[in-house]
Amino acid sequence: MKFDVDPAAQLPLRRIILLSLCLGGVGAITLALVNLSLPLIGSSLSTSLQYEILTVLYLFIGGILAVLVYRVWGAASCLADVDVWMVALLAALGSAVVQSAFCVVVSGPSSATPASSILVACTSSYRRTVTYGSILAVVLITFGVWVAVHYITWRVQKNGAS
Repeated sequence: MKFDVDPAAQLPLRRIILLSLCLGGVGAITLALVNLSLPLIGSSLSTSLQYEILTVLYLFIGGILAVLVYRVWGAASCLADVDVWMVALLAALGSAVVQSAFCVVVSGPSSATPASSILVACTSSYRRTVTYGSILAVVLITFGVWVAVHYITWRVQKNGAS
C-alpha cells in the first residue's frame, strides 16, 4: 500500500503547515514576553491581580491562535483539528522553553545588577505557575473555539440539508 498526496494539493498543504508553525512560534514568543514583562510592568499590582491579567492575556492569545488556524484552513476538518491542537501546544510549551532560555541567559549578568523584577520572572515558582497557567488557559480556550467551530459547522450543514 502506497500513500500518496495529489501534487496539486502539496503546495497549499505545505504553505498551511509553514504558516501554522509560524503562528505557533509567534504565539510562544508572545506568551513568553507576557510572562517576562508582567513582573516589570505590574510590580505595583497585587499578585492575584497580576495572575488574573496573565490569565486573560493567555485566553486572548490562545483564542486568536485557534481562530487564525481555522481561518487558514478555511473550514473545520480533521487536519484543521489536528493543526489547531498542535499550534496550541507548540505555543504553550514553546513559551516555557523561550522563558527558560531567557532566564538562563540573563541569570549570570543579572546577579550582579539590581534587576529584581527580572529575577522574579525567573524564579522557579513563578516560571512553574505561568507555564502551567499558560498551558491550561491556551488548551481551554482552544477547546472552546474547537467546540464553537464544530457547532457552527454542524448547524450550517443541518440547515443546508433541510
